[in-house]
Order: sequence, then C-alpha cells, then structure tokens
Amino acid sequence: MNMSSVQVENRVKKKLSSYAAKLQAESGRKVSLSEAIDRLLDMQLREDDIVNKKKLASLFGILKG
Repeated sequence: MNMSSVQVENRVKKKLSSYAAKLQAESGRKVSLSEAIDRLLDMQLREDDIVNKKKLASLFGILKG
C-alpha cells in the first residue's frame, strides 16, 4: 500500500477522527482516517451524480425511473 502524508488543520483532524469513530461504532471494527476520507468522498461523488441526473432530467423532461 502506497501511503503519503496530508496536512490538515487540527479542527479538521478532530472532525475526521470523530467521523472515523462513528464509522467504527457502526461497523464494530477499526476504521482508519484514510477509510473515513474515502467514505466521505464516495458519498459526495454519489450525491453529485444524483444532482447531475436530476439536472439532466429537468432539462429534457425525463421522468426518474
């Protein structure tokens, strides 16, 4: 596994650590900060995809389905 460092402000690290702890509590297993970031990015990309599909549907009058 290729690892690199990312610098974040302490307040961001605290929020990320809290999110990782929430994921850990839900899954019952250790969750790394990297996995927490990956999950957040996946959620954002899915949300962006949904928004883009809705915009496209509204432009062409396509019903969701």
